[in-house]
Amino acid sequence: MRTKDIRRSVQDERIAPGGIGSHLIIAWHVADTMTQDLTITALTKAWKQRNKPTGVMMHNDRGSQYTSDDYWTALKDCGAVVSMSRKGNPWDNAPVESFLATLKTEGFQKTRFRDHEHVQSVAWQYIENMYHRQRLQAVSKS
Repeated sequence: MRTKDIRRSVQDERIAPGGIGSHLIIAWHVADTMTQDLTITALTKAWKQRNKPTGVMMHNDRGSQYTSDDYWTALKDCGAVVSMSRKGNPWDNAPVESFLATLKTEGFQKTRFRDHEHVQSVAWQYIENMYHRQRLQAVSKS
């Protein structure tokens, strides 16, 4: 399984209630295809991980998996406030896009995945052991 064959969805806590964002990945999910089920699973994991908060702002791009009726119903059920950039203006989603680019270049570089579980394992190791530690160190220095 090659990196470009893997689609992933990451829910990133950029803006929490009260306007404080950690930029840490609070939930993520890996699947073979980028579908609304993938994004709903990641959203639900994030919502449960944070003890079912309401009013959390979710920045989404305009992909069909984020504009589907089922995804919007899941957002409503979670009490999330939706932020979606205007067409051709993806700046709100820049932190997630930056993370995904970093994951591909640093976490997945030169990795030939054996199977779905291997992708999950490598992603978990990178997110927990590298990405979050770098974020926490950057915050503690500022």
